[in-house]
Amino acid sequence: MRNGTNGVSLTPNIAHTFALLFTAVARIALGLVAIMAVCTPTRIRAQTTLPRPDHIVIVIEENRSLRQISSFVKHHPDSYLASLMKQGTSFKSFFALFHPSQPNYIDLFSGDRYGVTNDNHPGRLFSPLVAPSIGGELRKKGLTFAGYAEDLPKSGFDGAESGNYVRRHCPWINFADVPTFWSMPLTQFPATEFEKLPTLSLVIPNLKNDMHGKPLDVVFSNEKLIKDGDDWLRLKLKDYVEWAQTHNSLFIVTWDEDNDTRCLLPFHQKKDCETKPARNRIATIFVGQMVLPDKASDTQYTHLDLLRTLEEMYSLTLLGASKNGKVITDVWK
Repeated sequence: MRNGTNGVSLTPNIAHTFALLFTAVARIALGLVAIMAVCTPTRIRAQTTLPRPDHIVIVIEENRSLRQISSFVKHHPDSYLASLMKQGTSFKSFFALFHPSQPNYIDLFSGDRYGVTNDNHPGRLFSPLVAPSIGGELRKKGLTFAGYAEDLPKSGFDGAESGNYVRRHCPWINFADVPTFWSMPLTQFPATEFEKLPTLSLVIPNLKNDMHGKPLDVVFSNEKLIKDGDDWLRLKLKDYVEWAQTHNSLFIVTWDEDNDTRCLLPFHQKKDCETKPARNRIATIFVGQMVLPDKASDTQYTHLDLLRTLEEMYSLTLLGASKNGKVITDVWK
């Protein structure tokens, strides 16, 4: 057999051998592509069966380590936190990423803290930030979000604080893709008609009920602050938690950071503000119709893993560093 382009002659056997070799190489290449596609983070959704809750409510409490919350529950077995742990799954290796508070909130909401390293009002040059957030991504999908903040004076309020309300705990206010009417006082959270809730809600207690309080409170009233926050959770969220367990819905309570205050010292080191496991361990609890009851998870997760899980549940674009996060998989029925 003669090749008309270069004049090289190949016997039928040699030609057949080249054809088989080419086919084998092509199959190996396709196999490698398939393996890479399965193993890359963006394909986690295809491997993991996740629930798609009709409603998710996330409460973010303040500045308590897992050790402190575990100790409180141990000494207060009748507390609401103890009840939530029995009703759902609690995490023993869940971590925040930064100190102080505000960078954690922004990172959890968008996968990036966008240069914010303190609790100050980011200022007009930063906010509203023209960058994607999970609130905006839900909106693109025809889904909904709401931020409910206790003592927020009104929708669209942009002041740093008002009474016991503080802006730094409300990350959605920083993002241009979240309409101001999706930012609401907690008084607008439904009392009974929970089916009217948006797809995802963040609920932010005020400084009296977030377990942290004002600066001097945390020095003198640790036990009382946690007890007040526990009572507040029972009062404000108990009805929703009970409803969620029969209505394909999910409740999450987590904390912004642990109680480490080294980042606030005058001569702190960078590592005191930018943490990673096994530092900055916080409590987190999931309760809902799709959640395993009375379970403790030892798997290591972070705020970014929580964001990644929410994104995968609703097939949203992966934001910022959540692309490197992992999906929470060991809590579902």
